[in-house]
Amino acid sequence: MQSDNGVICHTRLSHESDVIVVRLPEAGYGSLDQAKLARARRLLLAIAKQPGPPHLIVDLSGVHYLGAGFIGIVVSAWDELKKHGRQLVLCGLNPNCARLFRTLHLHSLFAIYPNAEAALEEIGAHIRASVGEGQTFPVRVHVSDVGWDPDLLRLDYLADDGEPIRCVIVPRQG
Repeated sequence: MQSDNGVICHTRLSHESDVIVVRLPEAGYGSLDQAKLARARRLLLAIAKQPGPPHLIVDLSGVHYLGAGFIGIVVSAWDELKKHGRQLVLCGLNPNCARLFRTLHLHSLFAIYPNAEAALEEIGAHIRASVGEGQTFPVRVHVSDVGWDPDLLRLDYLADDGEPIRCVIVPRQG
């Protein structure tokens, strides 16, 4: 959230939470918005580099447009989190921003949800399932090449009804 002095803030849901939620409320993060991009980069990379909860949710529900510079920040944060076994989750993308992520095939790098509540619910369901709570369902895995990097594979996890549950990009073995 942005305070009155223009500083972007983040929220950890609780002391023992598995999630940090960062809400970027600026309407735009275009390539010419250097000050906004610098603040977003400092915040997201600082969170990604420090030890913390396994999930970082970036809520973009207040963002109406973004440029290549912001995409670079998101990918850098994803990469840094991945190095530490953590995950980046995006939520609240408007249709134009979501289309950009799909066009660049970035939706296959990290989970994207319609809003923070849906992201939190899904993360909570995974946590409950990992500690033995909740139901388990049969899952199929579809493996395909990643067009932009021959050293990576895309794993699509599909529910028994064929609906995608999750997509993960992993290094090709051997």
